[in-house]
Amino acid sequence: MSEKNKPAKALPTLRRCLALNVRLRMKRSRSKALVTLIVFMLPGTLEALAVPALERFIEGVAQAAQRLAFGPVVLPALVMAAVHVCVYASQHLCYYWRDVYTERLNADLSAALMRSVARKEPVCFENTGRLDALEKAQEGVTALNDVCSLIFEDGAWSLMNLAALTIWLALRNALLACLLPLTCLPMIASQLLLQKFSFDVKEKQAPISRATAYCEQAMTSREMFKETRVLGAFGYFHARYRRHLKEYARLNRGLMLKSTGVSLAANLVSLTGFVGMLVLMLFELRAGRIETAAFAALFAGLLGIYQSICVFFMGFGEMIATNLPQAGNLFKVLDMPEREGEAGEADGGKGVTLENVRFRYPGAENEAVRGVSLDIKPGETVAVVGENGAGKTTLVRLMTGLYLPDSGAVRIGGKDTRKIDLPSAVKRSSAVFQKYAQYKLTLGENVRASDMAGDARSAAAPLRDAGLPADSACFPEGEKTMLSREFDGVDLSGGQWQRVAIARGLYRAHGLIVLDEPTAAIDPLEETRVYQKFAALSKNSTAVIVTHRMGSARIADRIVVMKDGAIDDIGTHDELMARGGVYADMVAAQAEWYAQAAPAMGG
Repeated sequence: MSEKNKPAKALPTLRRCLALNVRLRMKRSRSKALVTLIVFMLPGTLEALAVPALERFIEGVAQAAQRLAFGPVVLPALVMAAVHVCVYASQHLCYYWRDVYTERLNADLSAALMRSVARKEPVCFENTGRLDALEKAQEGVTALNDVCSLIFEDGAWSLMNLAALTIWLALRNALLACLLPLTCLPMIASQLLLQKFSFDVKEKQAPISRATAYCEQAMTSREMFKETRVLGAFGYFHARYRRHLKEYARLNRGLMLKSTGVSLAANLVSLTGFVGMLVLMLFELRAGRIETAAFAALFAGLLGIYQSICVFFMGFGEMIATNLPQAGNLFKVLDMPEREGEAGEADGGKGVTLENVRFRYPGAENEAVRGVSLDIKPGETVAVVGENGAGKTTLVRLMTGLYLPDSGAVRIGGKDTRKIDLPSAVKRSSAVFQKYAQYKLTLGENVRASDMAGDARSAAAPLRDAGLPADSACFPEGEKTMLSREFDGVDLSGGQWQRVAIARGLYRAHGLIVLDEPTAAIDPLEETRVYQKFAALSKNSTAVIVTHRMGSARIADRIVVMKDGAIDDIGTHDELMARGGVYADMVAAQAEWYAQAAPAMGG
């Protein structure tokens, strides 16, 4: 869809916001939803009652002036004061109620969002646009409920005020009662138009905001600032940062210019209507059909409702412009495809079979996996090797059921991954990936995160197996040591974090375990020891090792050689070396590199 067509999404997005918010309110409590509307109608009604109270007060003042006594003004003054006290009290009640109620709705929607994300197809995370929406979806939760709160609660407040005042006017003059709502129409029309302009501009600003945030991260984040300074890249990112800010400001200026023009025109038209009502009231006063006290009260009431309507619609336009695009990101996430299938248990310990599997990433031209057929026997250890981009990582994601094939079939323990849901597919699987998580939790929590639903056993054994004992000097509080300096803990090296990730994979109860190049920060000799230990621990499990170091692949029962997304060859190390081909060439090239690198490192 082209950029110019994007504003057309604003109204459907607003309708979806209202529908979702209503469902949340009804699900939480129908009675509380009704009470909320009643609570917000109260200030509007009381504000309208202040007009006749003012009329009686002015009449009392006039009578008191004629009689030179305060008696006629006391009761109207007390009534007017009581009405205003009730108005202020009801307003504060509304503010409190809205904060509490909206906070609960935000919590409900956030929980629903996380449940929805858990059901999404993992391949959705490979799409850049969807990834941006995922990162901003939580902002959309607050934005959606803020927009709906303004429409429902503030709308009920303003509309009740307008309705009550209109009814009171109808008792005085039917024409005035008809003119009052009509004077609001230009404000409504202007905000609908401004909402279209704003949505268009916010859509254009969204990628600029992301680019600006990334430049800021490159200049200031803990992970990037050292390299940015040392390599002299700060100036480059600073220049880009300024360009993005200027472009963002240019779009804002254009929006402000349009907004000012449209709002000014709408206000002038509405003001003309209110002036017309004032002139009509003057004629009614002159004709004796309205008393002076009623005229003064009406004038004050009309001025108050005009200001209230202006504030409401100005706030409505600003809220829509700011929050509707954010709510749109939330719906982009909710609309992502979800994994369907029956509940069950796919046990990789019973073997994994791939039949003519093909897979292409979203938006990619070429297939990442092309016609792969492979039968991994129960308890077998298989190594997958190949050059970068050969399809190794994609293959293991298909093996674990994380991704579904575009064609062909993947069966884990005899269960077709297309016919079972994602929790069932991965229930008996464990994995350690090259890009592992570094949770800002304690050492024990970092390991047990892979199986929190289990028996909460000690993490000591898997940590020892991974070569990182919890009682070492690195962890002054053992498993309770916090792994984050931001939370007064310790910081680990890359190699230590890799061992924590390996321990996490070993901790999870599994029939199938995958190691996808998790040892890049460990030297080759230590890597071989880790893999040998892993092979010994995996004797009763089906295991898959993805590695770029040929020496580590030798511990496997069979080696699968990948090239351009397809299987080039399968066999033991000796069989593959005897046949020559891609594997033998990779082994020779790596041996030559180590031979050349050894003297240099020794020197």
